[in-house]
Amino acid sequence: MLINMLKHALIRLYARPDAISSGAGDYALHITKRLLGFYEDYFRVQYSLPKLDLLAVPKHPYAAMENWGLSVFVEQKILLDAEVSSLSYQMELTMVVVHEICHQWFGDLVTPVWWEDVWLKEGFAHFFEYVGTDFLFPKWNMEKQRFLTDVLHEVMLLDGLSSSHPISQQVEKATDIDRVFDWIAYKKGAALIRMLANVMGQPLFQKGLNDYLLSHMYSNAARDDLWSKLTQAMHSEGRDIDIGEMMDRWTLQMGYPVVTISKNQSEQLPTHYITITQEHFLYGEEVRNNNSLQWQVPLTVAVGNTSTVCLDSLIWINNRTEIHKIGQMDDNTWLLGNINQTGYFRVNYDLQNWKLLIQQLHSNPQIISVGNRAGLIDDAFNLA
Repeated sequence: MLINMLKHALIRLYARPDAISSGAGDYALHITKRLLGFYEDYFRVQYSLPKLDLLAVPKHPYAAMENWGLSVFVEQKILLDAEVSSLSYQMELTMVVVHEICHQWFGDLVTPVWWEDVWLKEGFAHFFEYVGTDFLFPKWNMEKQRFLTDVLHEVMLLDGLSSSHPISQQVEKATDIDRVFDWIAYKKGAALIRMLANVMGQPLFQKGLNDYLLSHMYSNAARDDLWSKLTQAMHSEGRDIDIGEMMDRWTLQMGYPVVTISKNQSEQLPTHYITITQEHFLYGEEVRNNNSLQWQVPLTVAVGNTSTVCLDSLIWINNRTEIHKIGQMDDNTWLLGNINQTGYFRVNYDLQNWKLLIQQLHSNPQIISVGNRAGLIDDAFNLA
């Protein structure tokens, strides 16, 4: 057994005696203490028990399993030999520990009312795998880069199929439970939470989570309880956005939209107006006929040219087609949508804008961030 102390909680790690004596549990114990402090600061809610135990076992049905005050891990996901373990192994182990510690708040302190909202705990824990690991190792750049390739791009492939399903699923019998623990719950849940955090801004997002946890601690909560607290946080700063109205579209409908941005060619409108359309993105022409789904889309748009990029602005897209005013543009100005891929949707452009973006990537790619370049490549391949 190894022991560490937070100011108000005892942290213990149990493993085989030879693993303890070799120091293989030291790393997990060290980051657990740091993570408890991180989550307490982020959520502004103190860890609620006098102890937290970590148990390493040789075999387990899952990589790890949270229990309130006791997290169980298979040995490969918690024991680390610093002299021989690779960086990728350390990263994977770190993310598992970050995930399970987050469950002490989302899942244990506040538990979803029913299985249909299992993403309320798994989506948050998966999102914080990247945020919490960023806290421990900022140079790994987890949330701004690894999240895109490991979470966003992967789940959008799955969610673009006609066989996908809403993130909130009805669970009526015990045999339904296992099927809700899938990539949609984990990865889409994490992507939607990341989108919310960026729409609200970090201070308001944290305020909403704090109110949610304090209001429902030692109890249960449903998605509407979360939407209510996040909406109240927005209203406290004079931002008249109904989070529930927005997020019901994203959680109760399958899939996601493709947003198309076009410069206006009309003589009636000046060049600083753009037309934006949305439609349900699906792979396969045969399933695209039914286009009845719509979303409230928080679209960020930047305007740039060969040497500069203007600050992005947020445009809310509520209808199938809308016209919006944007910064002054000329024939050499390009548009870039969904900045840093914070939104859960794809972006398409008119042909001329694609050509300008390609020219920019050839001549001076550094003007467009790594995350935005990854988004352009992923969208281009999947729209082809």
